[in-house]
Amino acid sequence: MKKLKKQKNVSEIFYTVDEIKQIYRSFSDCQVVVWGTGNRAEDVLRTLNINEVPVAYFGDNDVVKQGQYLLDKKIIGKDELKEIKFPFIVMGCGSSFIHIYNSLTKDGFHNIYAIKDLIKYSYQDILEDKNFLVQYINNYETMCSDKILVEMYGHIGDILIDISVLKYFFKKYQNCVYVLVEKGNKEEVVRLVTDQIIVIDNKSFIKDKLYRREFLQNINSHYFVKSFIISEMKNAINERVLNKYNFNVKKVISNYFLENNSEYRLDLTKKFLHDYFGKMEDINLSPKYILNDAVEKIKFDYVLPSKYVVIHLGSLSSPKYYDTQKFLKVVKYLLDRNYKIVMIGYGEYDERCYKEIQKVFCDDKRIVSFVSRLSVLESFYVVLKSLFFVGTDSSMWNAAYVLGKASVVVYSGGDYSFKHKDPSIHYAKVADKACRNCIWFCTHKTENGYSECMDEITPELIIEKIKEIEGKN
Repeated sequence: MKKLKKQKNVSEIFYTVDEIKQIYRSFSDCQVVVWGTGNRAEDVLRTLNINEVPVAYFGDNDVVKQGQYLLDKKIIGKDELKEIKFPFIVMGCGSSFIHIYNSLTKDGFHNIYAIKDLIKYSYQDILEDKNFLVQYINNYETMCSDKILVEMYGHIGDILIDISVLKYFFKKYQNCVYVLVEKGNKEEVVRLVTDQIIVIDNKSFIKDKLYRREFLQNINSHYFVKSFIISEMKNAINERVLNKYNFNVKKVISNYFLENNSEYRLDLTKKFLHDYFGKMEDINLSPKYILNDAVEKIKFDYVLPSKYVVIHLGSLSSPKYYDTQKFLKVVKYLLDRNYKIVMIGYGEYDERCYKEIQKVFCDDKRIVSFVSRLSVLESFYVVLKSLFFVGTDSSMWNAAYVLGKASVVVYSGGDYSFKHKDPSIHYAKVADKACRNCIWFCTHKTENGYSECMDEITPELIIEKIKEIEGKN
C-alpha cells in the first residue's frame, strides 16, 4: 500500500474535493473520518458523497457525542480513531479550525484534509441548478469574456484590509473587474470604491430556490474568464457558496491560508499575487487613506463634539473584550485631560460598556454615545473626524488604521495577522511569552469571564500608549 504522506503544517492540507478524491483513490484500505459534528459536518458529508468518497465515521472531541450517530454515521473519539489502521481525516473549516487541527496533530494524526469547495445545499438542487444553467455551460467557450471576478469574504475588518488589493486588480484589468460581496454592511464598504458589484445573500442562496436561480443566471451570464478569491482562505471556505456545479468559469485562483496567525495577512496576499502573476512592479497594498475621500462625503445627520476621542470596546469575537471596570481609569484620564469622548459600536456588549461608564461618571456631558445608533459607514465618519481611536481589535479599529487615524488598541499577544506595521498604531498588549496562542478561541478565562491575555493588560499600559500619541501631537 502507498504510504500516507505526513503533512508538515496546516497550510498543506487544503484541497478541492476533486484533489481529495484523487488522493483517496491512490490508497487502499483507508477509512474516511469526517472530524467535527458542528455546522459544517453535513456539508462535508454531502460533498464527499456527491464525489463518491465513502465516509465511515464522524469524529468529535466531545465525549458526550461519542457513541451516538449523526446522519447514520457513528461518532467516534480519538481513542477509536487510533484503532483505525489508516485513518483519512477530512474537515470543513469552521471558526475553531486551527484549534481542532492542532489538537489532532498533537495526538499524532497527520493525514488531514480540508475541503476548499464545500457543497452547501442538496445534491438534488445541485442537479436542478446544473440543468437550469445548461445554456450558459454550452455557450461558455464561445461567449467567454475578458471579465474578472474578485470574490471577497470575511468580516468588516477583513473587507477593509482586503479592499486595498482591489487597487491592483483595477490597475491590471481596469473596467473588466467585478466584485462579489455579501449583502449588507460589507456591500456598503465595497461600494465606497466601486459600483461594479455582484451582491449575494448567502442565506437566501441556500434556502430560496428562486433567489438562487436568479443569482446564478446573473453571475453566469457574465461569462467570467477567471475568479480570484483574495480573502484569506479560512473566510472563503466558511462563506463561499459557489462551486464547480453552479459557477462556470475557466479558473478559480485562491489566496493562501493563514497558517497560524503569525504572518501579516497583506504580506501573505502580496506573496500570492507575486506567485501567480510572476515578476511585476512592486505592489503597494497599503490600505491607508484609500477610503478617506469617500468617507468624507458620507451624509452624517448628528452633531459631533469638537476635539473628541472615539472609543469602541466591543468586537465580534468575545475573547477580544476588555473589562469595562478596568477601562474606567482610562476614561478618567481622558476626561482629566479635557478630551471629549464619543462611544461607538453595536450590540449588547457595547451598550453594557456605555451604561457602566455612564453610571460611574454621572451622565458627564463630555461623554456622547452613538452605540447602536449608526450605520457602519456613519461610524467610519465618526472615526475619521476624531483625534484618535482607543479600543479593541475590531472593524472600527481597522477603520481607524485605513483612515490614517492614530490609535491605541488593546491587543492579544499572539495574533499577528492584523498587526499592522504602522507608527500611528500603539499596541497595548501582553508580552508574547504570556500568550498561549489560542488565536481568539481562548478557553483560559478569568473569574470575571475575560480572556487571561486581555485581562493581563492594565489600564496604566493603555494610558501609557495614549501618552505616546499625545507626545507626537
